[in-house]
Amino acid sequence: MRRGLKHWKADRLYFFAKKRRQTMKEFFVAMRTPDAAGLSVSAFFTAVAAALGKIPVILILFMAAVAIDYLTGWIKAKYFLRDWNSKTGLQGIIKKVMYFVMIGTAFLIGWGIKEMGAGAGLNLDFALLIGWYVTAVMLVNELTSILENLYVIMPEKVPVWLIKTLKIADETIEGKINDLVCKNQNCDTCELKDRCNLKKEGGTDEN
Repeated sequence: MRRGLKHWKADRLYFFAKKRRQTMKEFFVAMRTPDAAGLSVSAFFTAVAAALGKIPVILILFMAAVAIDYLTGWIKAKYFLRDWNSKTGLQGIIKKVMYFVMIGTAFLIGWGIKEMGAGAGLNLDFALLIGWYVTAVMLVNELTSILENLYVIMPEKVPVWLIKTLKIADETIEGKINDLVCKNQNCDTCELKDRCNLKKEGGTDEN
C-alpha cells in the first residue's frame, strides 16, 4: 500500500513537472512571435510610464541627471583622464546614493516640521518646500557636473557660458535658501559656525 502511494506521488510530481516544462516552452515560443514581443515591450513601457507618472517631474529629472552624470564621469575618467579604477567607481556610486539619502532626509525633515506644527495647531505646510529646495540645488549641481564632464570629452562642442549660467543659478538658489535660514543670524554666535562654509568674517549685521 505504501509502495503504491509512493508511486502515485512520484507520478503526480512527474506530471506537474512535465506540464510546467511544456507551459514554459509554449511561453518562450510565443514570445518569439512579433506580435507577442511587441505586446510585451508595450506592456513593459506602459508599466514604467505608470510608475513614473506617480513621481514628480523634478525627481525624474534628478534621477536621469544622476545616471547621465555617472556615465559621462566614467567616460571622462577612463578614456580621457586615464585615472579610472574600481575604487573610484565605487566611491562615485556611494556618492550618488548619498545624494538620494540627503534628499530623502530633507523631505523627512520638512514632513516632521509640518506634523509638529499640525500637532500644535500651526500651519507649517511650507516646510515641505525644504525637500524641493534641496532637490533643485542637487539637480542644478548634477547638470553642471554633466556639462563639465562633456567639456573634457568634447571641449569644442560645449559652450562655456552654459556652464557658467548653471553655476550662477546654483549660487542664486543656494543664496536664497541661506538668506532665509540665516536671516538676522550672527555668524559669530551660531552653534554651527565651525562647520559652516558660509560664515562671514565679523558675523552678519543685525537689523
